[in-house]
Amino acid sequence: MHMVPPMSLMFRSPFYRMFWMSINDQLQTEALEANLLADAETARDLEGLRRRVIEQGLVIEELGAMVAVMSKMLIASGQLDAQVLEHRVDAELDQRRAPPVKPAGTCVLCSRQRPGEQLSTTAYGAVCSGGCA
Repeated sequence: MHMVPPMSLMFRSPFYRMFWMSINDQLQTEALEANLLADAETARDLEGLRRRVIEQGLVIEELGAMVAVMSKMLIASGQLDAQVLEHRVDAELDQRRAPPVKPAGTCVLCSRQRPGEQLSTTAYGAVCSGGCA
């Protein structure tokens, strides 16, 4: 019958110590290789994102130039008033940049209907922000 020596004796033995160290080194090497592969994949992902941002910037620049040329042509032909265009563009930008309006909802604690600004979202659902009254 084969008996496994107690752990305290195993690590005193040079054989077991070397055996354990080689297993530990191998595990650390595998973990390091996995981290390096993950880092390389992340670098590829970042490079791909960087390229997409550059491409999208060029497309946005091209679209901006196209809108500017079309606007100038319409203004020059008298089809468009420059001041009206400027005011409408400003109004549209203000509307797009405004924070979204939270929809009304029902508090899960008091079951009252509340405007979205008076509700907070939790893991259990919407609750009254200032406490249920």
